[in-house]
Amino acid sequence: MDVANRCIERKVVEEVVCVFIERDPVNFANLKEVVEREEHNYPYVEVLPPINDEFATVVSDIIEKVGARLAPSFFFIDPFGFTGVPFSLVKDILSIPRAEVFFTFMYRDINRFKNSPNCEALFDELFGTGEWRGKQQHELRDLYIRQLREEAGACFTWDFRMCQDEKVQTLYYLIHATNHFKGLKYMKEVMCRQGPEGLFAFLGPDEFVRRHQMKLFSNDIPSLRNFFLTRFAGQTVKYEQIQEVTYLETPLIDKHSNEAIKQLETEGRVTLNGKGPRGGIKENTRVTFPSN
Repeated sequence: MDVANRCIERKVVEEVVCVFIERDPVNFANLKEVVEREEHNYPYVEVLPPINDEFATVVSDIIEKVGARLAPSFFFIDPFGFTGVPFSLVKDILSIPRAEVFFTFMYRDINRFKNSPNCEALFDELFGTGEWRGKQQHELRDLYIRQLREEAGACFTWDFRMCQDEKVQTLYYLIHATNHFKGLKYMKEVMCRQGPEGLFAFLGPDEFVRRHQMKLFSNDIPSLRNFFLTRFAGQTVKYEQIQEVTYLETPLIDKHSNEAIKQLETEGRVTLNGKGPRGGIKENTRVTFPSN
């Protein structure tokens, strides 16, 4: 409500409607009390009465009644444990053109109970497949992300690791899924600002090792420059393509790619055409890279 109110005050958006859903009666009572106590502090936000029901039940009903006519919606799905959010529902949400999902993937609990016979049906529902059987730790998270892309059709996904303070143990992942590049761009930028030295504060020391190119980076511009020189060797590309690769293939964001390209130009290692009137790099600025 606070964030939504500020966005409306700053004219970022015209209207925001908040819908809160909680099944547990004790948690719901607390939620209702807090919302009723605080909502008058955010006069520009429309807050619907909190709903005491299963998330899947409520959202399924909304999708059935509204479908593609649903206003642009951000679904923050934060289950207690790993029940109550069938993958089929997440797939239905992402089938709506202007909907995004931010999902708490309870990594530690899932790994803890994956061998329990009593949980097999729950995991089949959570993953939308039986392929989780036999998979270990990070493979389970990767399977869920693959399902988001291949089964739910999400064009862009990114996961943020959350661990205990000063410990390596992962508690859960926040997984973002969207069909728009700007959704990925804004989410990474927001999360990046929360971390020290421009990186994600939640990441443990082993995080980038699993991500193909991720292990090449430590947040230093020289690593990104070398990556660009290899990735685009012998090509002339628009800067918007460089931006997209930065967001999809590295842990870094636009301010890092912009600085890297400026340094390469200053050193005469790339040439730029179509810069802005004050020499700034625009999305359609063309960057020519040398052959290796």
